[in-house]
Amino acid sequence: MASALQKPPCAPVPKKIGVVLFPTFQTLDVAGPLDAFQWLSNYVPDLKLYLLANTLDPVSTKFSETVFPGSHTSDFGLSIVPTHTFDNAPQDIDVLFVPGGYGVMACGAAGDKVLNPVRAFIKERFPKVMYLLTVCTGSGLVAQTGVLDGYKATSNKAAWDWVTKQSQKVNWQPVARWTVDGKKDKGDRVDKVWTSSGVQAGMDMALAWITRVYQSYNPKPEDLGTTIATTEEYVRDLDPSRDPFAKKLCRGWD
Repeated sequence: MASALQKPPCAPVPKKIGVVLFPTFQTLDVAGPLDAFQWLSNYVPDLKLYLLANTLDPVSTKFSETVFPGSHTSDFGLSIVPTHTFDNAPQDIDVLFVPGGYGVMACGAAGDKVLNPVRAFIKERFPKVMYLLTVCTGSGLVAQTGVLDGYKATSNKAAWDWVTKQSQKVNWQPVARWTVDGKKDKGDRVDKVWTSSGVQAGMDMALAWITRVYQSYNPKPEDLGTTIATTEEYVRDLDPSRDPFAKKLCRGWD
């Protein structure tokens, strides 16, 4: 495909996206938005992707017996090879992307050994980045660090009870496909924090974020998220408040 570069906007746009990885992350939480970001790179020059983890060893989606002891008899999953560790990650990352998955619920000493470096990195980098994006239970992991205190956020409704227990200081939105928030009193942009509901909702959030941030690069008379979704043959949801899974997955909700 020929490059679709358009005259860039006057304001600087984020060019460096860092994806946080940990054992037993959810595949589509990462793969869906990253596919959209890769299409975005055809429109926006010099986009860079950093895959970040505690070590440079491949990070697997499989259930880890170290973190989740039990009878996981299937050997099924995929692995992603990080480009950087949390210790040597570039200092000028613009966007921090945090997926979810069962790995965020790892507990005990083994769980802390895996997740403490993740939490520390998120907490250290949040004040420095232009945007924070979370998918699914990734918002629960981020909430543990305290950086979501006072912000609107949502998450996977199937894991809602666990997620909301991670911090009572987050303004949890029980019915939302995705949320957008920012705090001017903290020097934020008004749309710094983006969180999505479960798994596939992350694709809709990512496409909405792309439109918000990079629209001026689109040569077509439609929003850039729609252009990319059409290329992917993906039927996107444009309404962040449409959340049929809130009633379906959370017992006792009207």
